[in-house]
Amino acid sequence: ECANKYNKHRQKSNERLKLYNSSTWQQCRKNVRLKYLDYDIWLLGIGELRKCDGVVVHHIVERDEDPELTFALDNLITVGTDSHAEIHVMYKTDKEAALARIIEGKRKFEEMFG
Repeated sequence: ECANKYNKHRQKSNERLKLYNSSTWQQCRKNVRLKYLDYDIWLLGIGELRKCDGVVVHHIVERDEDPELTFALDNLITVGTDSHAEIHVMYKTDKEAALARIIEGKRKFEEMFG
C-alpha cells in the first residue's frame, strides 16, 4: 500500500513537472504576470500594494478541483512565495475567507490599474 501511495505521488509530481515545463504554461504564466504587473494580489486583498517577492502564479480554483481551469486567465493571480504558502494554509482552514480576499485583491487591482 505504501508503494502504491508513493507511485501515485510520483505520477502526480511528473504530471505537474510536465505541465509547468510546457510552452503552453510558460506563455500562460507570462500573460498572468503581464496582467497583474507582478503585484501580490493576496496582499492587495488587505490593502497592501507590493510587488511579489519571487513570483508565483496561483490557481484560485485548484487544478485538482477543476483541471479545465488550469490555463484560464481569470483563475490565475500573481502572489509572492510567502503569500502563496499563506493561501494554501487558509484554504484548509477558511477557504471562503481566502477566496473573498483574493476577489478583493483582484477588484482593488482592477480599480487601481484598470
